[in-house]
Amino acid sequence: MRRVAVIGIAFAALAAACPASAGTNDTPGRALFERAETKFNVGRFDEALADYQAAYEIEPLPAFLFNIGQCYRNMGNYERAQFFFRRYTALDPRSPNRPAAESLIAEMDALLAGEAGRDVAAERAGPPSRPPILAAPAPAADGHTPVTQPTASLGQPAGERAAPPPLYRRPWFWAAAAAVVAAPD
Repeated sequence: MRRVAVIGIAFAALAAACPASAGTNDTPGRALFERAETKFNVGRFDEALADYQAAYEIEPLPAFLFNIGQCYRNMGNYERAQFFFRRYTALDPRSPNRPAAESLIAEMDALLAGEAGRDVAAERAGPPSRPPILAAPAPAADGHTPVTQPTASLGQPAGERAAPPPLYRRPWFWAAAAAVVAAPD
């Protein structure tokens, strides 16, 4: 929903920047924008990114920066995504979509902090340990192999439970965040 609103603004800003061709689709910036939209909608984010950047070079509208940030976000490059969301809010501080951009900046902060935390934890833990190898039970005297259950799961020692995922990794958290962002003012 947020992306649609910002894209609508980019479209309107592009039409305002080129009033002579507002009814036609012959401006290079608009053509690149539409091509980028098509690629974004089918998940080809790297190609959409290139088109959004080219459109921004032709028509430097802040809304294109938001779209560039969304491409980086969907590609998992949270640092670059955060950079473009920050540029968007700096260049268009009175945008009605500023709260959405700020929410995405906070989301990128959380994701980057989570990655940094995982990196530090991995360094402290040392090399990963190998799971125990479970031997197959020996056949009984009658030739049949007994069916047994392993005493411990391969991923963790017996008696230990896995730590719950962090808050930002839980689906209900993002559903609630999306509802707050999408809620009318």
